[in-house]
Amino acid sequence: MISPVQIVNTGIDTVKVNVKLIDEKGQPIKTQELPDSFLALLQAWQDKAKENNKSLPTSMTFDHARMMMLSNGSSTWRYIIKNDCFQLAIAPRFKVPMIAKVTFYSAYLWKHASANDALDEVHGFLMDVFGPHLMLQAAQIDLCVDMVGFTPPENWARFFVEPAPLLKPPPAPTPTPRKPMLPTFTSLLHSVKIKSSQVALQAT
Repeated sequence: MISPVQIVNTGIDTVKVNVKLIDEKGQPIKTQELPDSFLALLQAWQDKAKENNKSLPTSMTFDHARMMMLSNGSSTWRYIIKNDCFQLAIAPRFKVPMIAKVTFYSAYLWKHASANDALDEVHGFLMDVFGPHLMLQAAQIDLCVDMVGFTPPENWARFFVEPAPLLKPPPAPTPTPRKPMLPTFTSLLHSVKIKSSQVALQAT
């Protein structure tokens, strides 16, 4: 007898938000820049972390835990500070309309009744760091489902969404002398994939 699949729990697994400076009207300002004095402090922490070849405890704390400066940034961010709750990437290397990005860790999200509670706590921390005129913009939200009794089929790869080709046009329907042929299911699906990918690229 095959046991039925049961959903044990559902929730938000990961949240990423962009941090932007706003004006008095609540609109993002055109020049997203941090004070030189703050950047100098971050650079001093990072230099010390490189010198010690390990993450450096900073003067920032969150949820009773010290925020640690990593010895190196990333390909897109100059500085990365983190603890067990979230990662804060600061000062983008390229011109993007934001000053920082926050990646919430799953364990921190799950210990709250809702993701809004976690967002409110981190928002308060960010205002202490960057000032009160901030907005948080959702960049990525990952959902998870915990199940029991689920056995992946042998041809499991067929059930996962594949990246949509952006350059290959959808196949044209074959014309008939009687009446226009309706597009096939494959061509419709291909068109939907292309449109979905274009929307995703625009949102990014």
